[in-house]
Amino acid sequence: MDFKSLFTEYDENISAGLNVDPLGLQVIWSVYGQKIFQNKVSSISNDVRNFTINLFHHYIIKNLIENESFKLNKKVLAESEGKKDSLSFKRACIVYLENIFVYSFVDRGVEVGIETSGVLGISKARNRWNESNNDPTLIFSKDSKKRDLLVRQLLLGVSGRYKTPMIEMGLFDKNYTYNNPKSTGDWVLVEKFINETPVLKKLKLELELYLAAMLSKDSGPLSHGFNEVPKGLRKAYVEAFKSPKFVGGYSRDFWLEISRLNTGASGALLKILDENFNSDLEVTYSAKALFSKAKEKLVPGPDLVKIEYIEEIEPFLADVDLMFSLIIAQKTHSKVEVIKAWQLFKRDANTLKSKAESIYENKDLVSVLSGSGLERINKLLELRNANTISEQFDLVVEYHSEIMKKRSQEPWLKLDDSNVIEVFVKQRKKPNIDDRPVGTWVNTYYINQFKNLVSGFQGVKNEATN
Repeated sequence: MDFKSLFTEYDENISAGLNVDPLGLQVIWSVYGQKIFQNKVSSISNDVRNFTINLFHHYIIKNLIENESFKLNKKVLAESEGKKDSLSFKRACIVYLENIFVYSFVDRGVEVGIETSGVLGISKARNRWNESNNDPTLIFSKDSKKRDLLVRQLLLGVSGRYKTPMIEMGLFDKNYTYNNPKSTGDWVLVEKFINETPVLKKLKLELELYLAAMLSKDSGPLSHGFNEVPKGLRKAYVEAFKSPKFVGGYSRDFWLEISRLNTGASGALLKILDENFNSDLEVTYSAKALFSKAKEKLVPGPDLVKIEYIEEIEPFLADVDLMFSLIIAQKTHSKVEVIKAWQLFKRDANTLKSKAESIYENKDLVSVLSGSGLERINKLLELRNANTISEQFDLVVEYHSEIMKKRSQEPWLKLDDSNVIEVFVKQRKKPNIDDRPVGTWVNTYYINQFKNLVSGFQGVKNEATN
């Protein structure tokens, strides 16, 4: 047996990619960022087209469940725990509809004005499209191995990535329960939005007609070729969701109303992004500058405090990150060299100590955190008791080792008795001194994701609203 076919040489590029966030800081800064964006924008939920697709699909599923005249055939009923309101039925519907959507874009994606970038699963769908002679199989099933286009599609597809924001908006709970009395008004708003948007209303009518036939008639199949989906329905899918900006053009007002992202701190940031729509925001405003400008639009109160908390904690987290970056900047070097580098960046023994002390004294700021986030910040705040750079170095290395141990992973480095550092992963590029002046931020608190969402909102009003 040729074991070379099973094993390869060690590749430090692969090894480095396996470990991300080596200081576990995301669980800290993300909490403060989500206070700004109310858990409605994140690294995986920031595209207005995907927001709208998910909403539309759940609206269709909700209508199917609540339509008493609509009965499931025996095959579908068996896949649905004997009832329409089962979690199995909802999950099967979600994946089935997402797959129709994706294959519709594969079918027509080369046409002018159709943007396939950002369509989740499009690469996998193209492969299956080619392998099946342009007629991939669609399966309505509770069995994920049969139906899923993506691995763990319910988590990584549109519905999974955009589930938390929808829950936060009160549209359903974690089990996709739609008939929550608290969300009744929201669904009224959703229905008004869909019925008053021509491209969505057309798609709704096409899709409801198709599903009524496919899921209710006795001969209805659970497995069939994509080409059995009516061409008019496939066309309507693409026309309704042709690009993020197209969708943003007809959905901005709705999303801002239902998400309330146009209020408070996120609303202040939205105004700045709108005002600077035609400028290069990466040049004009860093995350730090955007939050500072947003403060000017807020009156004293809870939303202003949310930004002030970020302004206080981020320089500390950024400097902890800088020290660790200097530690792993070379394959082999010494603690003394790291200390000298730290000083070249105009940091001294008081840099981390004073910032840690200030945060420690701000009990309200720290109380925002809980669980592992609180545990980690408390460990880092021990830097207030470290009086020398050498002691601070030791604490950061110890902190990193504890994070990796909890992940059942090896630390990225080893410090021997003679204070020589050996780094086991691909080294980070050492930052330029000019790029990391005192007070620099490295975490963005979801501002880049919010920019992406707002970029879609900037879509010009178009024929979708006519």
